[in-house]
Amino acid sequence: MSNLQSLTMIRPNNLLALLLAAIICGCGYPLRAQQLGNAHYALTQNQQYTSATAFTPVMAQAQSGNSIELRVSGLSLVKADRYVAVFNLQQVAETASLVHSLMETRIAGLLHGLKDLAIEDEAVHIDLICLVPKYEFDVQQKVFSKSYNEVPVGFEMQQNLSIPFDNPAMLPQILALAAEQEIYDLVKVDYILDDPAKAKAELRKACIASWKEQEALHGEMGIRLDTLDRRFGDQFQVVVPQERYQTYTAYAQPNLAVANRKATVQRAEHSSTRFFHAISYKDYDVVLHPELTIPTVAITYNLVVRYQFPNPPAPIRHVEVQREFMLISPDGELSTLPLKP
Repeated sequence: MSNLQSLTMIRPNNLLALLLAAIICGCGYPLRAQQLGNAHYALTQNQQYTSATAFTPVMAQAQSGNSIELRVSGLSLVKADRYVAVFNLQQVAETASLVHSLMETRIAGLLHGLKDLAIEDEAVHIDLICLVPKYEFDVQQKVFSKSYNEVPVGFEMQQNLSIPFDNPAMLPQILALAAEQEIYDLVKVDYILDDPAKAKAELRKACIASWKEQEALHGEMGIRLDTLDRRFGDQFQVVVPQERYQTYTAYAQPNLAVANRKATVQRAEHSSTRFFHAISYKDYDVVLHPELTIPTVAITYNLVVRYQFPNPPAPIRHVEVQREFMLISPDGELSTLPLKP
């Protein structure tokens, strides 16, 4: 039996499987997976065209007028030198002394555990938020009415603990130690830069180098910008990771086979969470440290230099001067003397 005859006897489904296997295994090209992520996939389901199919290239435009502006935008991703985790503690008890004692016991237990992570007591800052009484309503029954009176039944104390640490990997350990003392409310995590001026200076230097390249490019085009009057302005902006977290709800597509039936469909609850959405590099001319994959402090810098061309000289107006001579006779008569060229 020939190879062609043997292929014609294979069922269509099996033939498709064999063809796919031949493409995957027989070709000499490596396989590459493309990662998109559910967050972007869910956002594009209701759009007629996704960002990939609706891509439009950016067209360059020449500047017009009597001035030229050169702009440079820079982005620097800076890893934090230190971190500070802020926890909130709440304690309720019948008396003020008891609520204070219970709070101190929980804090002392957490501080004892933090010593194993080389975090000393002096480094932890305790901030007292409030100590307020708690009230309930006492109902007094009268002959024709009832009265509700507020009576104190206990006290509530709130404190914030600021715990510094150097390595992001320490945060899960700190959370576990806090949970042992029934401390569950992690308010926020601050990212600290010891020398932000150094990071800004590095970014400014790189952007100025990019500006000089643009100025040299204009020189190659025959436009000498270094001979023109110039004005410049610049602006820094610091974006901390807390500002870049976005809400995300798990994406799931319903089963069409079940949806077509005449039955009540109970949809599963989709959990909502948050994810770190890093700043895109596409809008920046200079990007420093893009290899960092952890949440970082983003510093942006914008530089603009405006070159002013000199005003063109005013056109020369030629004015023709006409001369004539007048003669006054002794009798007082006025006459014009003819001029010979």
